[in-house]
Formats: sequence, C-alpha cells, structure tokens
Amino acid sequence: MKQLFRKLLTPPVFSESEKARQAGVLHYSSLMVAVFGLTLITVNLISGVESEIALNWALGLLVLFQIAVQLLTRLGKINQASLVLITICWFVTTVVSRSLGGVRDVSVVVYVLILLGSGFLIGWYFAVICMAFNIAAIWWLASLETNGVLVPVFGDPYRIAIDLTAIFILMLIIVYFFVRALTKALEKARMELVERTRIESDREKLIVQLSEEIKERQRAEDGLKQLARTDPLTGLFNRRHFFEIAGYEFAKAIRHQRPLSAIIFDVDLFKDINDTFGHVIGDQVLVHIGTLLSNNVRKTDIAARYGGEEFILLLPETDSTGAKNLAEQLRTLLECSPVQVRNERILFTVSIGVSGKDADQPMETFDQLILQADEALYSAKRSGRNQVVFYQPENGNSAS
Repeated sequence: MKQLFRKLLTPPVFSESEKARQAGVLHYSSLMVAVFGLTLITVNLISGVESEIALNWALGLLVLFQIAVQLLTRLGKINQASLVLITICWFVTTVVSRSLGGVRDVSVVVYVLILLGSGFLIGWYFAVICMAFNIAAIWWLASLETNGVLVPVFGDPYRIAIDLTAIFILMLIIVYFFVRALTKALEKARMELVERTRIESDREKLIVQLSEEIKERQRAEDGLKQLARTDPLTGLFNRRHFFEIAGYEFAKAIRHQRPLSAIIFDVDLFKDINDTFGHVIGDQVLVHIGTLLSNNVRKTDIAARYGGEEFILLLPETDSTGAKNLAEQLRTLLECSPVQVRNERILFTVSIGVSGKDADQPMETFDQLILQADEALYSAKRSGRNQVVFYQPENGNSAS
C-alpha cells in the first residue's frame, strides 16, 4: 500500500527531457488542484452557506477529472492531459464566479494562472484561445452583474472587464515571450546536452581505442619478449634466456644447499640426416625433439636449444640419481619416436651427457656444471653414441 501511494505521488518518467519536464509540472499541478478542491469541499460542508454547499458538485467534478489528468499524463499524452486540466479549471472557476457573485479577485487570479499554465504546458498559441475564453467569461459575468442577475461588486462591472481584458492581453504578451524564451533556453540546453553526449561518446570511443592500442602494444611487446627468449624453430628457450634462468636457479641451489643437475644432448649423426633427406627434414627432426621435450619434461625443468642440434635441460631439485634416470627415459623416448616424412619414418638417436650437484656438494660456478655435462656428452659420443654418460670427477667420465 505504501509503495502504491508513493508511486501515485511520483511523476512519470520519460526519455525525452521536455516531455518529462511537462509531465512533472502537470503531475504536481493536478495534485495541487485535487487537494485544493477537496479542501474547499470540506470547508463548505463544515461551515459553508447553502449557496457554497450547492457548488460542491462543481468542485467534486474538478477533483474527479484529476484522475483523468493523471491517467493521461502517465500514458504520455501530455497535451490532452493539459487540455483537460485547463478546461475543467476554467469551467469550475466560471461556474463558481457565476454562482457566488460575478467578477471576483480570486477568479481573476485563477484565470491568470490558467492563462500562464496553458502557455507553459501547451504553447502560447493555445494561450491565445485561453485568453479569449477568459475575456469572454469576464464580460459575460460583467453583463450578468449589470443586468442585476448577480449582486454587483464595487465599481462599474464593464470598467472592471475592460481593465481585466487589458491585463489578460498583457499577460498573453508575457506568456508569449516567456514561452519563447523558455523554448530557446530548453533548445539550447538540449543542444548542449546533445553536444556533451557526443563529446562523452567520442571520449569513450577514444578511451576504448586507446585501450585497444595499449593492449595491442602490450601483445606486441609480449610477442617481442617471447621472440627474444625463445628459439624460433623449436619453440624452446634460446641459449641466452636459458642462462639467465639457470644463473638464478644455480644461485638458489647454492644458497639453500639444494640439488641441481644439467643434461646436454645432441642428435647422433645429424649431418647424415641433412645430407640424406635435406635441411628441411633436418629442421623437422629438431622441431619434433622440441615438441617431445615440451610435452614430457616436468614443469620445474627448463629446456632450451643449446645450439645447432644440441639441447640442454636444467633440473632444479634433482640429484645425480634422478638426473641419470630422467636422461635415460629421455634417450629411450627419442629413440622410439621417429619422424614421419611422407611414407618414410626417420629414426634417430641421441647421446646424452649428465652432470649434477647434490645438496651438500660445493660448486663455484654454473659454468662448471655445464662444462661437466658437456664433457660427459663428448664421452658418450666417443663411447659409441646413443647412450647416457654421467660426469664422474674422481674417476673421469664413465657411462651409466
């Protein structure tokens, strides 16, 4: 019930600013007229004379028509609602003036308000019609007073009618210039609002465009960073980026006394593959190895193309035993994964060198770890290829 009452007291809202403004004025004017009519009816019933009580029908009609005004307003029919409100107010004012004694000050004030309201709500052209009806009502009441039908007021009724006619004409002129100025002001405000909306829209488009450009630039920078740190053929890290990461991992392993291992391998007799099948097929073999490494090494391991047909793996948190086992699994995986070229399967093997630093084992530089793995790789090559050799500092390099 409270929400319904609040809704009835709230003016309707429309997307058009001018229509919303007129609807708000009409809504509150209708409520004021209804409250005024109900108040007069109550006063007449309590303390009014017989002639005043007899006019309650007209006041009741005034209040009843406010329902139609409210309904038309909420339907968006502003001109029709304004016409109903102005017409019923004019009619009731004229009836009350006719019944209670002719041209009265209150009636004149109401007529002036009707004239102003007609110009404000509908337009000055309708105000001309309203003025004509107001003048007609004033002269009609003046004639009734002159003929003795109504109790005459102080002064000549026709003289009063002439004065009021002049006042109404003057009010019409005021309404004309008022409505004209108001229309221009509202049009200017509308144009400013349209311009402001356009500027805001352009600004939003510019912001979106700048945001897209920033994102595109960020993607380009990310792409450049990716190109700068990856090998374009295999998609693995390149040698430079590998050593950047490896230096950090080596420092962490030394500081916390954690194990760290490295694996270096290259493709056996890779020159024979290039000479037999061509360099394009040789590149496919390298791409194939890069894909296998990416899909099978642990997330913590760091794989890179070391150069040519050589690859390198850094194994954080991996001791010597773990590194040897992983290297052997890798050798077996590559041996059992030939490259399919048209109708021919290209088999290849790899030789692997492994070096490792256990948790409590001292080591001065990361280069030392890499050199040990490299020596183990050459030992595997000299020992017949397709095998894993782990670097043994005390006994030299021995196959494992």
